[in-house]
Amino acid sequence: MTRPAKTALYWIIGIATSLAGVAIVRLVAPQFDAKPSAILGSIGHIVALGGLVVIAFGVRQRVWAQSVENGAKTKPDSEKPDDSP
Repeated sequence: MTRPAKTALYWIIGIATSLAGVAIVRLVAPQFDAKPSAILGSIGHIVALGGLVVIAFGVRQRVWAQSVENGAKTKPDSEKPDDSP
């Protein structure tokens, strides 16, 4: 799979997951009484956050791949590439 396709896949999965979490919180949880509503609300928030994590992971993978292509000598999460030979 090419890099743009992988990036798009992370975005699609992340957005779908986040929207599912928001739907749980905004549409499903209010239909229940207090305790089940609170539990579903918490689950929905966690699912929505999980979707954002998936998107962030995809962006991190893309940045890492680009830095490797550009010849960086260290991982992109370090402060700056090592310029020594």
